[in-house]
Amino acid sequence: MTTSAAAPVRLTYVDDFGAESSGIVAYSWVSISADQWRDGLHKVLDWRAWMRDSQGIPKNYEPHMTKFANGRGNPSTFEDGWNRSKANRPLVLDETFALFGK
Repeated sequence: MTTSAAAPVRLTYVDDFGAESSGIVAYSWVSISADQWRDGLHKVLDWRAWMRDSQGIPKNYEPHMTKFANGRGNPSTFEDGWNRSKANRPLVLDETFALFGK
């Protein structure tokens, strides 16, 4: 009798967002194998520390991309006009996609 190996365990987070007025809903997810969880968590924590230290965005800020990318809200605590500068948010997005878009 042959036994097959169990499938690797994956941790998955699914989120949904949409606009009631249009009826459009979208889903996104992040999935990682359980054996890579520790490395993945360190990567996220390092990213959040980078956002805090270089962009003034506190670790407790929830980066909702529909608001953040469109320039809404005041995520940064920097007093130098960071929140009104159109150039700052794409820098954060580029860094984020470079780090997690692999």
